[in-house]
Amino acid sequence: MARKSRPMLGVRSETPRAGNRQPVSLVGECSVSGSDPVEVTVLDLDAHGCKVRGLPLGVGKHDDLVLAIGPVGAIQAQLRWVKSMMAGLVFTRQLSADELTRALSESRSSGEAHSVLAFRRRA
Repeated sequence: MARKSRPMLGVRSETPRAGNRQPVSLVGECSVSGSDPVEVTVLDLDAHGCKVRGLPLGVGKHDDLVLAIGPVGAIQAQLRWVKSMMAGLVFTRQLSADELTRALSESRSSGEAHSVLAFRRRA
């Protein structure tokens, strides 16, 4: 018996990611539409976007966000995907080489990378 394929939840881009993401471990804050900021962990980063863990529930695809990362400051972004409590953000403007270098060096100088585990309770 043939197995049915699952419906696609999102459309994958035909073009590859614009940048080459670097693994990092940075603490930042993210707010949605002027809401109170929530602490997030930035897990990878390039000039065009990043992967974060810890976004608040209820954030929708293509929602406008403001992500504040220490050495970079506040940058506007849009949510592109969410999977397993992680999310992909694309920046509305490209980070400069200087901003990216500062962020990467802060991540390296913070010592060993740490992981943040989050669990959601069942209702």
